[in-house]
Amino acid sequence: MLIGGVNFALFVNLFSVTAFRLVAPPYQLPVSLVSTVFVCYLAGTVTSRLSGRWVLKYGAIRGMAFGTLVAMLGVLVTLSHGIPWIIIGLLVVSGGAFFTHSLAYGWVSRQAAQGKATATALYLVHYYVGGSLGGFYLIAAWQHYAWLGVVIAALALGLVLLGWCLGYLGGSAEVARDKEISKQRPHEREILIPPWEFLIPPWE
Repeated sequence: MLIGGVNFALFVNLFSVTAFRLVAPPYQLPVSLVSTVFVCYLAGTVTSRLSGRWVLKYGAIRGMAFGTLVAMLGVLVTLSHGIPWIIIGLLVVSGGAFFTHSLAYGWVSRQAAQGKATATALYLVHYYVGGSLGGFYLIAAWQHYAWLGVVIAALALGLVLLGWCLGYLGGSAEVARDKEISKQRPHEREILIPPWEFLIPPWE
């Protein structure tokens, strides 16, 4: 659950602070144009779909670690001063963060022996609380240390996520569960269906 909260804290607030960056000098872009950066969220619809296939082969925890690394790579790309590179970085961040979120959301449900609805509801509470608190964190980094401070603060969140993922991966029960899923026949497997699945065309 904490993984979901920290993941959302990094993801959504990086976009918000990017908006502050693009309306400030030297870019000074109009707010109406800057708001279009949120179209980069669409990268997440693609990676969310891929997460269902990933978990069947490699396991959810490994996928969350991979998604976090991808998001951290995107954060580093945004260090560039060129607007096209900033957009590419945001696309990569969105793809990695949504990949992690989809796997974490499904993992929480599978781990709950009973009360699955309550477990997923608690996950979403952590998810949005993390997003809210992360705003104070990254905005403070922006105000005091400019974009470099935001990047360092975001990477710190990524390292926290990786630490938790590695900690969970060290648990024998989780490793066994992932192996069990990967060995199941296709019709027996639990397929992850993200909440926004209806937005994704059935491309193969």
